[in-house]
Amino acid sequence: MADRYTYVPLIGLFIIFVWGFAETGMSRQVPKTLIAVLTALVLVVSAWQTRNQLSYWRDNETLFRHTLAVTKDNYVAYNNLGTWLAKRGRVTEARDCFVKSFRINPNDSDVLYNLGNALTRLGDPEGAVHAYRRALELTPDHADILNNLGFALADKEQYADATACFEKALQLDPNYADAHNNLANVLFYQHKFAEAIPHFRAALRLAPDNPQIYSNLGDALVKQGQTTEAVRCYQEALRLKPGDPQIRAKLQALGAQF
Repeated sequence: MADRYTYVPLIGLFIIFVWGFAETGMSRQVPKTLIAVLTALVLVVSAWQTRNQLSYWRDNETLFRHTLAVTKDNYVAYNNLGTWLAKRGRVTEARDCFVKSFRINPNDSDVLYNLGNALTRLGDPEGAVHAYRRALELTPDHADILNNLGFALADKEQYADATACFEKALQLDPNYADAHNNLANVLFYQHKFAEAIPHFRAALRLAPDNPQIYSNLGDALVKQGQTTEAVRCYQEALRLKPGDPQIRAKLQALGAQF
């Protein structure tokens, strides 16, 4: 449980052991050869145990799996392992870890949020919506959960509910670039291009190096007949993401240079 911290409080015990052993050896006239052999034995055993223990710290996956092997109902370790796996694209394994963590402790909003993210990536928006809603019950007014819930609802084409989630997320955090972009996309899907454009612009002010948002804004501008500015958006998107075939196709359709 505390590999990284026990050496500090044990310093005093080590001092007592070493000085006490030395004092005992001198008072009882223990042969120096025996003392040397015992000392060497202690060092060898300690080195061997250190070698074994270090193997568990090779990477996070090894550490968390070892933790799960030597503890019981450790929902934190399952959540940590799932997070590590998800970051490396092993989403199915990550989902299974989050499910196990949830079964042990169904009242942890972080686990539910992570589970929702994994389900979204696995193409299960229905399951994701359920996980996010439960997470919001435990942690109301959480901008990240609201944003991701909105994304999952939009995937189910429940645009009104998705819009409400994004708008509430932006009330909580007006500088949330992803929520601005997601809200703009939902408005775009509903052909509300004039309403979408300001949110794309807001997202770009907050995330000026995002080529996808430039491309999204260009799409909305084209729908509004503002092709000159749309071309500039596509060109900037292509600068940030050179060689992208979709952006090149959009520029070609407008007869613009790459």
